[in-house]
Amino acid sequence: MSIKDLKEKFEAKKAIKQTKEIVFLDEKVLMKQIGAYSMEEYREYEGSDNPQIKRLYRAKLLQLCLHDIESGQRIYDDNEVTQIVGQNPAEIDRVYFECLRFNGYGSGQADILKNLLMTLGVDGLRELRGIIDAQLQSSCSDTPPGNSSSST
Repeated sequence: MSIKDLKEKFEAKKAIKQTKEIVFLDEKVLMKQIGAYSMEEYREYEGSDNPQIKRLYRAKLLQLCLHDIESGQRIYDDNEVTQIVGQNPAEIDRVYFECLRFNGYGSGQADILKNLLMTLGVDGLRELRGIIDAQLQSSCSDTPPGNSSSST
């Protein structure tokens, strides 16, 4: 097997891992993992101080992740993010959390720990635990951090 064949085989396996067929609004679509640049676009919406933009953050992630099965093109372009918001809120929430998990951002503690372990390794987690413990001990606030969105 040549290097070119190995590379093509690797890319094909990689592409399979980075896509998943799901149903959105009663249609089969392709959910794709997004890269750092696209994730930053999503985070700009999520962290926006402008309420008109912030309300679109879930729709923005769907816009970035959902693609047509046949063409592979995004179903919604940048100008159509507001169209997603007008759809069934329960369906948007379901697919939003599925997109988050598929891109390595789970909603549960187990997912968070798994992602930290993959990113930092065991030694990095021990160091992080020490930093968190030190911050908790020095914290005077009794108010827990707010949660701006409800879960599924």
